Parts: sequence; C-alpha cells; structure tokens
Amino acid sequence: PRAILSSGHTSSDPGSKANGLVEYELQERSQELFSPSLDHMELLHFRSADLDLLKRIDWINKTGYDETNNDIAIEVHINEGGKSGIESWFEGEGESNSKKLSDILVKSVVQESGLQDQGSKSEYE
Repeated sequence: PRAILSSGHTSSDPGSKANGLVEYELQERSQELFSPSLDHMELLHFRSADLDLLKRIDWINKTGYDETNNDIAIEVHINEGGKSGIESWFEGEGESNSKKLSDILVKSVVQESGLQDQGSKSEYE
C-alpha cells in the first residue's frame, strides 16, 4: 500500500493567514512530521509538489494510485473558519473504506492532540 500526502494549498494560493501563521506553510510542516511515521511503518509514500488542485489530482492518478492495493490519498488542510478541531472528509456517501479511514484518522488525531472532534463528512455534504 502507498500513502500519498497532498497539501490543500500552494505557495501561489497559501490559504488563510493569521497571527503570523500561513496555512500552506503549516501544511508543509505537518507533512514533514508525518513522513517519519510512514517510513517507520514501511509504507511507500509520496508528497505532492506545489501543484494546484486539478494538477494535484492528475499527479495522484499518474502515480499509479490503486484503491484495490489499499493505497490512500490524504490532503492536509489547516483551515481558519471560526471553529476549532479535527475533521476529515471522505469519498462517496455512507459506509465505505474511505469513511472508515476518515473516522480512524479523526479519532487518532483527536486523541493525540486533545483537539475537538469535528467528525467525518462525506464529500457531498
């Protein structure tokens, strides 16, 4: 299985800025922190380059991404939207492997960080 990590913003579209923090820079740093854990689990992992959303999706597809091999793609966002906590979004609707992974990630990060659980949401919400 492979893990593909992607930042939700780019250097040309850095996202929210507050208190001297920039969403894109925080996302890049968080990916740097994730990488050693993935190395430890012996997962082959890739980090997307500084690509806009459509190019990022194309890049992910060209890596040979294959759900049947249990590959996962995770896009990291650090949003400023008036609420605080951890949330995730999953592909499709209802129960699926994507939703299960989304639920596990939120629960794990909430336990580790102590941040509020904002839940898992369908891409259609």
